Amino acid sequence: MAWLARGALEYGGTGSVLRELSASYRGMDLVRDDFTVWVLPELADGGDGGTRLHLYGQSQGGAVSTVGAAVLEPASTDSTSIAAGADPDCARTHTRSQTQEEE
Repeated sequence: MAWLARGALEYGGTGSVLRELSASYRGMDLVRDDFTVWVLPELADGGDGGTRLHLYGQSQGGAVSTVGAAVLEPASTDSTSIAAGADPDCARTHTRSQTQEEE
């Protein structure tokens, strides 16, 4: 779940706030194996309730082992607060080795 939160915050950029986070575990991830987080934003509804994100955690073998959802609030309404190069219509990936939590 922490990796999903980190992926959502990296997607949102510096100063973004994670207001809601939920996750459901569908498989097992092994220590020292790579884990990839896919972030897929929902289409904007025009409200100011933040950006809803669908989060998918993929284990090294390719199986989706964790599914989650989040609500992300940007630091400001300025578009520069969104991660550089973020395409709101596409999924982004964040790959982390689980051993990085020790760094």
